[in-house]
Amino acid sequence: MITLFELKNRPVLRSYYRIPYFIKNCFIMLCLAFALLVIYKIDFEKEGATYMTIYKLFQGMDSKVFNRV
Repeated sequence: MITLFELKNRPVLRSYYRIPYFIKNCFIMLCLAFALLVIYKIDFEKEGATYMTIYKLFQGMDSKVFNRV
């Protein structure tokens, strides 16, 4: 595991350490979005699931069926 001391003192890792967090987080979010798009294309497109059916599923999750008290 890389320690904070190594991040601050190695020239190669120092540049990574100085990158702002929002840029790192944006890069990670883009990687996750790409991975989810690949998973969607592989798993759900063959079954005939479209964006409209996914939207209907989300609408159904907001119904009173799941609001049992």
